[in-house]
Formats: sequence, C-alpha cells, structure tokens
Amino acid sequence: MTNARLLAVVIFLKVFGSSADITANDVHSIVSMGTDPTGLASSTETRTSSAADACSEKRRKGPVATDTKPDTPAMTDQHHDCDSINKAKEVLKDDVIQRKDDVIQRALTPSLFSNVPPTIHFVRQEEQVEELPTAAKKRLRYYHSINKVIEEFVTRVGFTPTKEPQIHSFYFGQPYQLHRTDSYQTVKPHQKFNHFPDCWALGCKHHLADNLQRHKLRHGEDEFDFAPQTFVLPRDKDVFLQTLDESDEDQAWIIKPACSHGGQGIEVITKGQRVIVKQESVVQRYIPNPILIDGHKMDIRVYVLVGSIDPLRIYMYEEGQVRIAHERYSTDNFNKLTTHLTNFDVTLANINNDVKNAAKHKRKPLSWFWEHSGVQRQPVWDKIKDIVIKSIISGEAKIRDATLSNMASRYSNYEYLGFDIFLDDDLKPWIMEINTSPRMTYRTLKDMKSRMYRDLLNLVGVQIPDQDLANPKEKSKDTFPKHLVMDHRLWNYSLTNEEREKHDTYTAIKDEKLQQAMLDDLNPDDIRILIETMDENNRRGGFERIFPTPDTKRYHKLFEGPRYYNLLLHHWIQRYQHNEEEGIKVLESYCRQSKHLQP
Repeated sequence: MTNARLLAVVIFLKVFGSSADITANDVHSIVSMGTDPTGLASSTETRTSSAADACSEKRRKGPVATDTKPDTPAMTDQHHDCDSINKAKEVLKDDVIQRKDDVIQRALTPSLFSNVPPTIHFVRQEEQVEELPTAAKKRLRYYHSINKVIEEFVTRVGFTPTKEPQIHSFYFGQPYQLHRTDSYQTVKPHQKFNHFPDCWALGCKHHLADNLQRHKLRHGEDEFDFAPQTFVLPRDKDVFLQTLDESDEDQAWIIKPACSHGGQGIEVITKGQRVIVKQESVVQRYIPNPILIDGHKMDIRVYVLVGSIDPLRIYMYEEGQVRIAHERYSTDNFNKLTTHLTNFDVTLANINNDVKNAAKHKRKPLSWFWEHSGVQRQPVWDKIKDIVIKSIISGEAKIRDATLSNMASRYSNYEYLGFDIFLDDDLKPWIMEINTSPRMTYRTLKDMKSRMYRDLLNLVGVQIPDQDLANPKEKSKDTFPKHLVMDHRLWNYSLTNEEREKHDTYTAIKDEKLQQAMLDDLNPDDIRILIETMDENNRRGGFERIFPTPDTKRYHKLFEGPRYYNLLLHHWIQRYQHNEEEGIKVLESYCRQSKHLQP
C-alpha cells in the first residue's frame, strides 16, 4: 500500500465517515483522486509517510496538523489523525482493492495549484481508468446526440446520456446555426460546449476569405500571402468573370459552397465554362504546381484546439493526416474531381466498389509524408503554425465579441478545428479551408486518432459539476467533496472596478518594459487566468501550444486592438520561460491564500 493511497482514504473517511456502506468501488475511486498523474506523487508520499509515522507521537502530545503544502486538490486543507489513518489501513486491505499502478490510470487529473478542482481523466479503449464514486457519476451527463466516437470516451469514465438540454454537463456536436449567436445564451455555466459563438467566422469559407482579405489590406501582402485569390459569389460575380476572362486558358478555378462540408457541391472550372451560382459560394484560384506523392496530388489536415478566445490560446496536434487524391495528376484526368479532391466522401462517391478499400490506404499519418518524401519537417511545420495563428486571429474579434456578449462562464467554450493545407512544389503551404466540425471517425488511422481524441478531451478540462442537476433539490446521501467539484468563482467574466482600471491602463501602454509591471501586482482575475493557462498546458498531451509562446509577441499587432490577457500571458511567459517552477511557486503562494477565489 502506498502512502499516497493511504492519505486518499484518510480524506475519504473524513468526508464520508466510516459507515459500513462504503463500497470497494467508492474507496477504489477516491484513491485515484488522492494520487497524482502529473508526477508529483513522490513528494506526496513523503509527506504522507511523515504524517503516518507521527501517530504514536500524537497519542502522547495531542493532535498535530501538517504544515506542508499539499500537491493535489484531494489533499488541500486536510489534516491527518491516527484514528483516520488506522481506519484507512483497514479499508485498504489487499483483498479489497486489486490495483496495478502501471495499468490503471487515475480518475481525476489534479491541478498544479491548491484550492483548484481537478479535471476528469479520459482514456482510450485499451486503457483502464479507476472508477469514479457513484456520487460523482450521477452528476456526469452528456447530451444524447453527440459524436459517437466522443460518446465512447465519455461513457468510459462514467457519463450517461440525457435528452434534457439544461442538465447535461457535456456537449460535442454541431455549432448553432449561422447568425444565431444568441442561441449560445442557453449554455449554462456548468456545461462544456465544443464551439464558440460565431465560430463561423472561421468555418464558413466566405467569412474566412473576407477576414483574411481584410487583414491582408491592413497588414500587407507579406503577412497574409498564404490564401489563394478568392471571390465570394454572387457578391463578386462581375469582378470574378472579368478576372476569369483575363486569365490564361489553362488556369483552373475551384467553386465551393460557402458553408458546406464533406466535399459537397465542389466544381473545377476553366476559362470559357459557364458559371452557374445556385447558392452562396466561394471560388478560389487553383494552385497549378502541387507537390505530388507517387504522381498523386495531396493535402494535409492538421488538428487545432482553441482553448480560449480571450486570452487567445491555440494548440496544434503533433501528428496530422496526409490525404492523397485517388486519380493520378495528369492532363488526361484533369476533368475528374478525384484527381483534385482528397476528401474521403468525394472519393467513395466517384469510384467503384472494387477499389473502395484501396481508397482507405490513401490516408497516411503526416509523419509518413516527411519520411516518404524526404521533405524536412520543421521548416514546413513552422509555416503551417504561422498560417494557423494568423487565420484564427483574422476571426478573433468577431468570435471574442460574440463570446463576451453571450456566454456566462469562461469554462464553457473551446473549438476543435481541422485545417486543410495545400503544399505546392516549392514547399509553400496554402490554406484551403477550416472545418469547425472535423469528421471524427475511425475509418482510417485509428491509433493516431484515438490518442488525439483522448488528449483533446483531457486538454479542454472537463470538471465535475457542483450539484446533481437532474435533482438539484434532492438531499441525497451521495454527497461529494466540495474541493473536487467545479468552483464557479474560477470562471467568472466579471471584473471589479480596480481590475477594469488595470486593463485600461496597461492596454494603453506601448512600451514593453513598462508593460512588464503588470506582473508585479497580480489581482484575483489575473491569477485565475494564469492558473487556468498553466493547468491547461500541463494537460496538453500530444498537443503543442503554439500561441502564446516566448516568440509570439510579433502577432499582437495583427489583433484589432490590444488584448490585456494576451499581454498578461506574454509577459508571464517571458519572465518564467526558463524557470517555470518559480512561476508555479508564485501562483501557488496566492492560491494557498485563496486569493484567486476573491471577487
């Protein structure tokens, strides 16, 4: 029996008492919350051992409280006594819990800081996770119409479905309709929702084109030269027809519906063909010099998570997907959609059943492309990061304004995006489109995708609601420790007058050295933003945070105005980039005093 497990059960007994109806599963589950998947367990066990060894001394001298800093939320503000420790030893007999630490993973991921609740730990099908207590699982409900792959992940850790939109704590599906940002006002503070209001600023092709064009005009061609020339139809039809008439005979153009997905309604046209506009669409100049893989055109899908819009935090997954067109790229095949498009649905709709299985092999992990082509990864990867950051910034103002106007809690929103990137034979990446609901299936690359989906869910930080929303007035015996459930004070959008004044002061300062003083007197809101950022990055798994980093200050000029929280994170990262532990200590000193929970 490890001392960390012993301490966890001590806490369990203090919260629930030593009644005889405690089940093995409940004990097993609470053990998982007292251990630390971030690697802090060694120091935890040292302190627990000291507490246990002090039992005989306590009998002679009276109660002794520990005076050392706890590492995990389950240990926060708890005291040890001999009776509880002895009862815990009795509960943790080997015939009660059969546990292998290298196989069964913890149910909750603790915060790096005291007085901050943990998040639920998601696992893949082949992984095992300790079961949460019944009292916790009663609070975990997902909206019944979510993606089936995600459904497997959430049910694995104890979620159950509900058709009631007000009581679910987790939604993963389509965003609300375009121009219906007010619908997001129905999202409750306890609910995780996988979209931001007005995410269509990125996900609709005509909005993305307009946003990129606006930033290109404002900041110059050199900053935004990664999007093909694009026209929005029917609005720009006359200008496009004139451009088409003046173009070379062999210049191709791709017409796409503005807000559809799955390759629906796509056409490739050249000069002389009639342009029929049936719906709002975009038409993009065809890039004539694609890089080829074994004679086939290809594109790259990269996976991106926007963890927060204000401050802006962007993550990109370490692995992507190479999608290879079915037909060889040649003049003979130029009129076939499957020569140009790599979309899986388009391919399956245009080929015979005999070769559909072969089509699945035209999906490769991006790591395969680097090895197979001999292309150096890092230069291209850095350019793709640049495209991702600038594209999201192009829509940031609209999404931020809609979020601040319609959302009640910082906790609720995040955005999982699929970026489709085209690579020409000069190894220059071009953005084709952004998908706000990238298809989540296991038809191809199951191993890579299952790891990514797991890391995605852990990164967004799902917490246990602070009450059973299906029975909010019911006084059940199934209580749950308060320090393990969501604390809404951590996610409040409201600011005090002093905090608002600080925002105004530092966003007006242009001198970077003077801006650094914002870290010298952190207020409760500052601390909340910083601990949320640190905890989120600590759960990133195979994702890499690409904004903010020590090198991303150069992007601040691209925002439509100075963003206080972006400045705060920039200066924090600059100050502690070489000594992150020192930064954690600074924030921990505030958290132990509960300053982050003050209004």
